[in-house]
Amino acid sequence: MKLVPELPEHRPAVLELNRLAFKGDEEPRLIKNLARDNSIFASFVALDGEEVVGHILFSPLHLVVNGERIDAVALAPMCVTPGRQKQGIGTQLVDYGIEQMKRAGQAAIIVLGHVDFYPRFGFRHDLARNLSCAFNKYDAFMGLELRPGSLDGKSGTCIYPRAFD
Repeated sequence: MKLVPELPEHRPAVLELNRLAFKGDEEPRLIKNLARDNSIFASFVALDGEEVVGHILFSPLHLVVNGERIDAVALAPMCVTPGRQKQGIGTQLVDYGIEQMKRAGQAAIIVLGHVDFYPRFGFRHDLARNLSCAFNKYDAFMGLELRPGSLDGKSGTCIYPRAFD
């Protein structure tokens, strides 16, 4: 298996994978709307041969902490083909995505995700709970510092791209 940036020819498989993994059209619609609004920072796929078996997407966030704008992205969505889940593909995608966001100079990643999955990568609710956002009341709203001190003990505002509305 290899992890690569999503190419235009991957998009139909990415949309179908998200539809199957999330059992509905909400995530495919989110991806289409993010693309329409030019709000995709990075998108990666896991390929088994030529088959897309996993996907992770990052979009830019407007994040201001303690009055200072910081470079941050939202991680959403991330999924794996239903028949290939629990085989480490999702873990590889998240690890790869985090590394790519570090290389891109991002200070933080915010996710609204499974509380039993994302903490293993360092995502924590306490890093995001003081960010004014529609999602901050949920334990699943978590932050990860890529630049130490970018979130910890700070408060501010987090505005997702319009496509998340």
